[in-house]
Amino acid sequence: MMELINLEKVNKKFCKRLTYSLLYGFMDLFLFKPSVNLRKHEDWGIHNIDLKISKGEYIGILGKNGSGKTTLVRTLSGIYQQNSGVVKVDCKVLPMFVGNLALNKFYSGLDNYYIMGTLLGYSRKQLTEKIPILKDFSELGDDLYNPMGNYSSGMRIRLRFGCVKALMPDVLIIDEALSVTDIHFQKKCTSFLMEYTKHNTVVIISHDMSLIKDNCRRIIVMEKGEIVMDTEDIEAAINYYKTQ
Repeated sequence: MMELINLEKVNKKFCKRLTYSLLYGFMDLFLFKPSVNLRKHEDWGIHNIDLKISKGEYIGILGKNGSGKTTLVRTLSGIYQQNSGVVKVDCKVLPMFVGNLALNKFYSGLDNYYIMGTLLGYSRKQLTEKIPILKDFSELGDDLYNPMGNYSSGMRIRLRFGCVKALMPDVLIIDEALSVTDIHFQKKCTSFLMEYTKHNTVVIISHDMSLIKDNCRRIIVMEKGEIVMDTEDIEAAINYYKTQ
């Protein structure tokens, strides 16, 4: 399979105290040699991560809250910059998280679609041609022209999946997004994602074990910022996660 994303010895750390965070940021900026080791009040978000993601995969990421799942997907999608290690991304990646991350609440749903598409490298003409696909899949109707600030969480997910259907990025990253929409649209999205992974890749974080078991073909289990299991044995991965 064609390799799309490769992480080698990737580390991302966070500082729990604002004053120390500002101090360390100042030191790293002007010393031109950021520390690769933990300092006072710092913890690893992810640590020593080696990960390859290829075309056509449907990958589930499991782990307790605070295990590093979201830090991992935000790092491989470019939202977080790693402190050390190498992140190679040779594809178009579209992250989809619960909330307004990467969306502007003062712009309409359509405006946000244009922003997402532009960031993925599409021209305005190409994006305009794909609007009927967006409208059909999202089922938002006239709400597509309303400000995002007026959207419910479910409507935001409808917009995001409509954008995915129209833009068809190489890798789609989902962090619990399906959990906040209605059952009808969940089923519609689940069916779409199975078809989508024939040519593209899905990486999903979810605590819904039925969703993971029925759809994913590879599971990554995380613990304390590290990958402790990476397997195609779905049952074994779920059982391990449940006993963490």
